[in-house]
Amino acid sequence: MSIRFNYQEATLRICVDDMTEARFSGRVFGQRLREPITFSDLNTFVAKVDALLDTQRFPQAYQQIRSFTDRESPAVPAVMDKGELSDLGTVNAAEGAVMTFSLLILSRQNACWQGRVDWLDGSPQTAFASALELIHAVETRRRSEDQTN
Repeated sequence: MSIRFNYQEATLRICVDDMTEARFSGRVFGQRLREPITFSDLNTFVAKVDALLDTQRFPQAYQQIRSFTDRESPAVPAVMDKGELSDLGTVNAAEGAVMTFSLLILSRQNACWQGRVDWLDGSPQTAFASALELIHAVETRRRSEDQTN
């Protein structure tokens, strides 16, 4: 039996604690997580968030990845019952040392993510059609913040 999440519960709060040319690390908070997911680089970020989406089947992938070897997804502290949802106030209070934004993945077509980013500062939301576009938007945002500081 699968549970049904609404899109507000699916919003993830990304707290970036370190971001240099070669590093992007931090924590992921969300109501659908029992505890934050930590990541030390972009690969880990994408793999762990994708594992969360796969575990909860929300949003469902439009394709199944095939492999000739057994491939385990990273373990994630996913909530599987609506009664276990984390407190929204706790999620919204989380802040990253470098940057904080909300991530909403609306669909997963063509083995990639589509959704939008809310920068939490009143700036317009940014839509993305792939994980690469998301990463580019975050990097562009960091550069523009570096130039203004």
